[in-house]
Amino acid sequence: MRESTGYKRDIIRYPVVQKTQSTPVTYSPKPLDLYSLQMVTTNDDWDIVSITSEAITEAEIAIRKAIVSATISEQYSVNLDKDINVHKEQNKSIATQQQIQINFQQECSEQLPMILKGLKPSVQEAKLKITLYAHDILKMQVDNDDELRIPKEWSDQKEGCHLVEIPRNDPTFTRIENSMKETMNNVKIDKIERVQNVRMWNHYVFRRRELRKELSIMPNLQIEIELFHGTRTTPPSEIYNGEYSFDMTYSTSGMWGIGTYFAKNASYSGGSYAYQLPNGKRQVFLAQVLTGDVYDCQKDPSLRRPPKKNETVSGPRYNSVSGDTGGSKVYIVYENRVAYPTYLITFTL
Repeated sequence: MRESTGYKRDIIRYPVVQKTQSTPVTYSPKPLDLYSLQMVTTNDDWDIVSITSEAITEAEIAIRKAIVSATISEQYSVNLDKDINVHKEQNKSIATQQQIQINFQQECSEQLPMILKGLKPSVQEAKLKITLYAHDILKMQVDNDDELRIPKEWSDQKEGCHLVEIPRNDPTFTRIENSMKETMNNVKIDKIERVQNVRMWNHYVFRRRELRKELSIMPNLQIEIELFHGTRTTPPSEIYNGEYSFDMTYSTSGMWGIGTYFAKNASYSGGSYAYQLPNGKRQVFLAQVLTGDVYDCQKDPSLRRPPKKNETVSGPRYNSVSGDTGGSKVYIVYENRVAYPTYLITFTL
């Protein structure tokens, strides 16, 4: 402790002043993309929430463009001939449920054509529901019409596709084997299977009834012929498991244009056109074909459908075309639903 001297002291303390460095502060708002843009959807409206009206306008334009780009317009038709107005109302109801537009076109040949417009997933879903509806109506007609019933040998099959092997001692087996051997002497039949596809059969017999009505002025005309068909590289399962059997999707250009070709002689279909299994065996179909009113002509690769019966006026066309090639009479059809793959024949040479 310091010793006292007796003198009074005055002490003055000065605070230490430190210089502060100031930096200018400027405000810059965050970019718009850093704000969360909230969209709330309801059944009928779009609510777009943002901080500026410009952003809302841009979002609305972008959404409308996206909707337009995702919208399709597609033609479609189903087999519905009776009570057309009732069917139209049912199809309108389906379109409303899927939130798409439906515009019906002029009915023709017991078909109900329409144009479906809307978002692609909705249009696809509507097509499925309309197809199922038409199938149910068709099934009701089949159940009430002897001509449209499934063959009695199919027993109680109600749906799906079954292959039923024909016993070798069955008269049907003998008949088909003899038909094959008429032009293929060395053929050995491994098995013959009956194709039982209910939906495909319904399409076929319904078209057969339509054709009979169209050609009613020719009552003695044979409109249906049993013919052979080879699928070449297309697996037969693609045919008998399908809905339209010999679908024009598989057709390629030939001597009589783009169509589905069938042959009277087994040798034509059972040669290079037969489908070859990995074990070396071959397969062909024996089909029921609605040839209708046939136009016999020389080869014409430009054909896409049968010619008109009278080229000078607008009128009906022939139902199929025929010609001779490869030692056989061949028949060509240019539409779906006019042939049914009745039997699948597996054989060796």
